[in-house]
This record gives sequence, structure tokens and C-alpha cells, in this order.
Amino acid sequence: MRRVTIAGTEGALGRRLAMRYLELGDMVREIALAPGMNFESVAAELSEEPIDMLIFSDDYEPPDRTATSVTRADLEAGLERLSFAPFRLAGLLRSALAADGGGKLVLLSRTAATMGHADRTGRYLERPFRAAAHALWRCLSIEWYAFGIECLIVALDDDADADAVSRLPQTIDAAHMHDVGVRLIDVRGRTLGW
Repeated sequence: MRRVTIAGTEGALGRRLAMRYLELGDMVREIALAPGMNFESVAAELSEEPIDMLIFSDDYEPPDRTATSVTRADLEAGLERLSFAPFRLAGLLRSALAADGGGKLVLLSRTAATMGHADRTGRYLERPFRAAAHALWRCLSIEWYAFGIECLIVALDDDADADAVSRLPQTIDAAHMHDVGVRLIDVRGRTLGW
């Protein structure tokens, strides 16, 4: 039985994913991501047992904005939620992930958050910070490879249905990184551009 921890279960995607892992017979612990949360106390509680898989599942949807209407507070909220929170918690939980000889650190993202296409709708409060999280995961994937921790990024379409969520555990199990670092993949395991 795997010990799976899912962060982001305050959203529908995280709850559905937690239910899916429970259906597969895994032991699941859930973390709700909240503004101003105390990362150290959450990590201390979660570190009491080894973690086989830590998944960040955030379906946070900030409103679209034009470039001229984005405020500093808007940007700080996106940065905190989509880049800093997963990076900070992952860092604090590294020893729990490596406790039994390795684990998987998974960041769920969105295909629409990639930087390889034009942003015509004004997703300035989401795309840059998901892209920053991708870059942070790439760093972790190289640095934590020696600990036996695999870092994965799986991007879902914005309209991901129950079938896509149901396939996620299979995609995560089949995906493996190498010493060259993490790739951005979709729910079918295909490599995407950054």
C-alpha cells in the first residue's frame, strides 16, 4: 500500500484525485492549501511517516486580467499559491519522500499554462507562476535525483474530465525521469513544450 499525500484537496481536482487513489487501495493524506498557511507545522505533521508520493493538485483559477489592470497584490497572490507554496512544502518534505529510498514528487499543471503559445485571454495571474513552478521542479529534479526522488510535472487540459483524472495514477506510475531532469507531460504521457 502506497502512502500518497495530495496537496490541494480544497479544489475539485484534488478531491477527485484523492478519491481515485483511495479506490486503488492507497493510503491517502490530504492537505488543503490556504493563504497564509503555516508550512512548517503542516510539514512537521506530515513528516511523521514516510511519503511514497507527494502530489500538488491545484485547480486555482484566478480571474483573467489585461496587462494594464494587474496589480502587485494580484501577482503576489498568484506567486504564493502556484509557485512558492508547492516549492516550500516540497522542500520541507524532502526527507519524508526519501525516507524509504525514494519517492515521487508530482506537480499537476495545465496545458494552457505553457509559455509556448500566445495568451489571448489575459491569464497573467496564472501562467507566469505555473511556469515558475515548472522551472523550480526542473531544478529539484536534478538536485534530488541523488536521493532517489523522481520529480514529475503532468499538465491537464482546462476541461479535464473524470476520465482524465481517472487516468492520472497510471500516467504518474508509468512516467520516470532520468538524470537529465523532468519533462512536462500530458495525461497520456506525451512530452509537451515548456
